[in-house]
Amino acid sequence: MEKEKLINSFVAANIADSALTWVALDKLNFQEVNIVAQDMISNGGIERVLLFKFAITSLLILFYALTNHSESRFAYSSEKALQIGNVIIWIAVLSNLLQITMEIA
Repeated sequence: MEKEKLINSFVAANIADSALTWVALDKLNFQEVNIVAQDMISNGGIERVLLFKFAITSLLILFYALTNHSESRFAYSSEKALQIGNVIIWIAVLSNLLQITMEIA
């Protein structure tokens, strides 16, 4: 996967996941199943979870951008981490979308 496509896909997946999470929790009154996210929501609202997601996403992209060149010993690891994270987040997006669809259908 080209570097730009990988980053763009990762960003798009995280935006989609954040939007679907916000709709599910704020508009459809779903309950968060992740205990860390539950604690963040109870202590700061859904905005806190979304801000945390944005920070983690930004850090992963920054790590990838700083290490993904031929001289870096972390190039392979950072690319694989972003690829794996990309797959996981798209699976989460599909799962959230299916749950929302079943709830409103």
